[in-house]
Amino acid sequence: MPKGFRFKLRPWDHQLAAFVATISEPGFNIWLDLGTGKTKVAIDTVRFSQHCHNRKLRALVVCLSSAVGNWIDEVKLNSDSRATAVRPPDDNSLSGQQHNECRWKLLEGNGFFVINYESLQRLLTYPKPHRVKIVNDEQKVINKLAPDPDAMHRLCKLGFDFLIIDEAHKIKNTDSLNYKIIARIAREVPDRMLLTGTPYGRSLLGIWSQYFVVDFGETFGRRFSDFRSAHFVDKGYFGPDWKVTKEGRKKIEAKLFNKALRYSEAEIKDMPPKVYRVLSFNLSAEQRSQYDDAENREGEYSFLENRGMLFRQICSGIVVSTDYIFSDNPKLKLLQDLLESVADEHKVVIFHQFTLEAKIILKLLKKMKLKHCVLNGSTKDKYAEYKRFEKDESSRVMLAHPLSGGASINLNVARYCVFFSNDHSPINRSQCEKRIHRGDIKDSRFYYDLLANNSVEVSIHRALKKDIDLFSKAMDKKRWRSVLKGEYEVQ
Repeated sequence: MPKGFRFKLRPWDHQLAAFVATISEPGFNIWLDLGTGKTKVAIDTVRFSQHCHNRKLRALVVCLSSAVGNWIDEVKLNSDSRATAVRPPDDNSLSGQQHNECRWKLLEGNGFFVINYESLQRLLTYPKPHRVKIVNDEQKVINKLAPDPDAMHRLCKLGFDFLIIDEAHKIKNTDSLNYKIIARIAREVPDRMLLTGTPYGRSLLGIWSQYFVVDFGETFGRRFSDFRSAHFVDKGYFGPDWKVTKEGRKKIEAKLFNKALRYSEAEIKDMPPKVYRVLSFNLSAEQRSQYDDAENREGEYSFLENRGMLFRQICSGIVVSTDYIFSDNPKLKLLQDLLESVADEHKVVIFHQFTLEAKIILKLLKKMKLKHCVLNGSTKDKYAEYKRFEKDESSRVMLAHPLSGGASINLNVARYCVFFSNDHSPINRSQCEKRIHRGDIKDSRFYYDLLANNSVEVSIHRALKKDIDLFSKAMDKKRWRSVLKGEYEVQ
């Protein structure tokens, strides 16, 4: 470290390792799992460069819309630089062009400029006429967005020192507009950082685009088609289906960490541990009667994913299709007991799946006189709501739907997370858990699942623990019955 450089906040060991690796290259892939501090590593890298050059720098950050506020907060927390959210005023009277001029104005000055992918597209594209064939070979002209060379040139003339691409898996597809825009900008920016916890998922094809933005072909070549033909084979019948060959995988893996560093959550030893607990209960007599009645109907094992929703609703004390609420709800009573035990001392996040669940939980919170915040589809200003939960000590509970509060935001002021209900997606579950287990935390985080005995909730929970989507496994009548009874064993 150069003399005089200090971190504003002490990094974890894995963050320090990622930082040292990143400052050694003008382009680097930071592949850290959800909530393990990718944002801090990127900010510290910019601070380090500012210290070395002894001048203020300009960094363009591209991220998900839901993460803009979090980036602004993290810049303030980990640096002394100015952080600007590049979003126009919420004024419907302004035209699209006027909104864009507001964005251009916000890009002036120094510091971090945070823009979401959608706004970047609006800023740097134009509607290009495109002919398509319709019925009977007739042609129709439609407008498709295409990169605008003049807008691209205008942005590059602003002279950014850093380009930071958050959730870089958004540019994996070389045909996507996101990739075309980012790849063009990257050519004009001296330092580039790509951040993601899922760099390639199930296919290694997505590696090329991320590496090209980092090193312009030094590692995997300058042409995507050459990379694909050298390492993959098309096994598609009705359309392209590129599969990596055995030799191709070896070659890719041999170069995979030339300019990348990967830490999974399991490798990180210095963050406080997670503690998982299950609170079980028996369905009320009315719930059990309706549950068994639904199970015994012929054909209920068809369309399993949709049918599973009904059984999950009954376990939560509701039936959405009829807007019915069970008068006796053991799960709600269990939630009340838990909140009475912890909410005075610790903040709590509650995740739910159905709108009607939110209705009965909100009624309970009001009855208990617990001040709360809400993140769901009807929340107008989600950033303001979760910041209120963070800053207002009297706000003890955050009630959130996974689609609104399960990604890209920081709820780590809460020490407890309660899953009033689960869906069957391991990815959604992991995202929700990360909301409170991230950043600068010093204490363990507790996760509670409220599960009805002898029900589908038990089977779903068992599958989630093994990182398995239950409905990709239980697809026949015999196994479906065991799923409903909570007896299904995940292989």
